Amino acid sequence: MERMNIKTVLLIFVVFSGLIFSQVYSEEIPDLFTKGNNFYAKGKVDSALLCYQKIINEGYESGQLYYNIGNCFYRKGDIARAILNYERAKKYIPGDPALKQNLKLAGLRVVDKITPMPEFFLVRIFNNIVFALPQKALIIISSIFYVIASIFIVLLIVLRQQSIKRICRPALAVSLSILIISILSMFAQVQSQKKNRRAVITAEKVEVQSTPSSEEGVTLFTLHSGTVVKIESLRDNWAEIVLKDGKVGWIKYSNLEEVWPQ
Repeated sequence: MERMNIKTVLLIFVVFSGLIFSQVYSEEIPDLFTKGNNFYAKGKVDSALLCYQKIINEGYESGQLYYNIGNCFYRKGDIARAILNYERAKKYIPGDPALKQNLKLAGLRVVDKITPMPEFFLVRIFNNIVFALPQKALIIISSIFYVIASIFIVLLIVLRQQSIKRICRPALAVSLSILIISILSMFAQVQSQKKNRRAVITAEKVEVQSTPSSEEGVTLFTLHSGTVVKIESLRDNWAEIVLKDGKVGWIKYSNLEEVWPQ
């Protein structure tokens, strides 16, 4: 009876593991991605973009996909949309060296040079921990350790040997700890994404107003294509933006594009 219970548990583990890692996408997606890469290698950037956009229309997103789209726009000279897609890629591959390098290169071609306000070191440490892994990786880790923790719980219930239980208890504690940390990190990332609505200026040049009105407002400063801003609030067709150096003002919403529209 005890042996049968263990086999059942292992069978459940295998089934759930298969469900976790299986993702069914259209068979066209790998072909489109390969075609896009081939077009890009041949210098046919517009054709490559069409392939990549079809993949997004299929509902598939990845860091490499947005990175490639950013490269296409960079080659076309559209620095704003290159930066926009590099920023989108950061959600999936935040620590990728090539992505960081290309973002840096694209940033050098942006007119506005904004010095960020100093960040409190505890906030910086917290962000480094929370954003160390992308959300997809956290989902996989959470799912795996949920299954593992469930198995240990079942084993503790069905098994009678104290020697095995002594091994299962600390293993369960570790699994639950990793599960909780992964879930909290994922929650923190989602909340941060909701609160920090980042966008990229896509207009060649835009005058930032003191109020959401061109007639009543006063021009505070000027921004140029490619500058990354944070959207603080929206009013009609105006967006209140905040720069990394703390400056605040209003611009027409049509002059920017959100990294992740809400």
